[in-house]
Amino acid sequence: KPLIDVKYSWVDSASLRISYALNAVQLDDISTYVDLQCLEIGKRISKYYSTLLNFSDSLVDVWVKEHPGAVSIPNWLGEGGQNSDCWSEYQYSEIFRSGGELTMYCRMPQFFSKYDCWYAEAYPQQQWELLQDTLTICGHLCQKAVCSFRGRSFEAWFAPGIPIGEGPWTFGGLPGLILKVYDTDRLYTFECVRIEQGCFPIK
Repeated sequence: KPLIDVKYSWVDSASLRISYALNAVQLDDISTYVDLQCLEIGKRISKYYSTLLNFSDSLVDVWVKEHPGAVSIPNWLGEGGQNSDCWSEYQYSEIFRSGGELTMYCRMPQFFSKYDCWYAEAYPQQQWELLQDTLTICGHLCQKAVCSFRGRSFEAWFAPGIPIGEGPWTFGGLPGLILKVYDTDRLYTFECVRIEQGCFPIK
């Protein structure tokens, strides 16, 4: 039996891919991020996942093929950001959104995969209050919004010029793409660092 046996299927194509730094100390230095995460927006499905973990998985797959007799495999290869040797739900979860439903897959690394799990729920609805403050992020003029959600107070900056009601992690529901969101205690900060247009497979 192979050390890694992962099968993917292509479920949609994304025309927009947004990269978010999670808890970056410096936005221009990926090694100071806790993670680099990605939102892919397709016609039917959107996916949110860890770019760093996805890249590491690809490198590990190559390593396994190059070392067929190995009895163990590396935990992580490539850029890891802060604390890449620690499991984190923010890094090891993939979120799919479709038809008003959110499905979250939580996977454990390597041989702990028997503890993988998933759940689905109605897409969480934050009750946002729109404010007049503005901020430019990645060249897009953003407007501020605030809400209280699941025990924390959040501030978000959304781009009305990108009329897509989604954002990082489980945030959404604003009249524009959320490019930055954080709780007021600044325990978690998601900030857009790149927006790409193209055709990207959602797997």
